[in-house]
Amino acid sequence: MQYTVLLQAAHVLPASERIAAEIRFAAALERALGEPHDVAETLRAWRYASESPADQVDRLTAARAVRWPRAFEQAVRAGLAGLTVSTDARFEVKLARDASSIEVSPSHSPGQPRQLA
Repeated sequence: MQYTVLLQAAHVLPASERIAAEIRFAAALERALGEPHDVAETLRAWRYASESPADQVDRLTAARAVRWPRAFEQAVRAGLAGLTVSTDARFEVKLARDASSIEVSPSHSPGQPRQLA
């Protein structure tokens, strides 16, 4: 697997609902971006582009990176659809070959990541 998804701060949900939400989230990312490898590469590109000076980001990386925020927001909506969760609920996407992850709450803009160690 190229990445994992966790719905955080949703402890009031039964495990089956949490897992179903995570599956909906991942499926929406893959509908928007392609195979799991494509999702991971898009997230890597977005991280690099958001953390680097603009003149250091090549066109291919930039083109891939700009797809992440919209795909992520669509995936959040799909994942949370039909759930009643607290406002601090968020999806965390962790790359398989990477010890870091990114988490964004539904009210937090994906253009401003919060990096986790």
